[in-house]
Amino acid sequence: FLLNRSSDLTIEKKLQEVCFGSLEAMHMDEKGLKTFYDCHLNHEDFTKYGGENLAMVKKRWRFILNKIYLEAKDGDYVLIVGHGTMYTILAADLLHMNRLELEEYCSKQGKKYTYNGGIARFLLDHKGIHLEALMADPQDYLQE
Repeated sequence: FLLNRSSDLTIEKKLQEVCFGSLEAMHMDEKGLKTFYDCHLNHEDFTKYGGENLAMVKKRWRFILNKIYLEAKDGDYVLIVGHGTMYTILAADLLHMNRLELEEYCSKQGKKYTYNGGIARFLLDHKGIHLEALMADPQDYLQE
């Protein structure tokens, strides 16, 4: 993450993608994809495969978001770069939804719930973190 344009890049392990355990190295045929998707739908629970569950992921992400909040100054812009699952879990959590509800919510707004690369905007203030804009395709964002 970056705190402002003059900040050095900080690599933060606590923001890494969800640990999918042995599914990370698995060949993703139809059965593998179903197993993977079932874990996503079951509260991101990959513990059966040596990975993480939703509570574990949220705990480490909340820790680092709190760290960013404490280190940032009013008016700072923070760039956080992460994977689609990280964004999906964070956005769903902030909107008090699960993955399927987020997918439906985004669809009603004419958006995908995640892209293979994209930009979302969040606001972090004394009341917490808030989703300001759903992830957009980078091309759409450049047109704003």
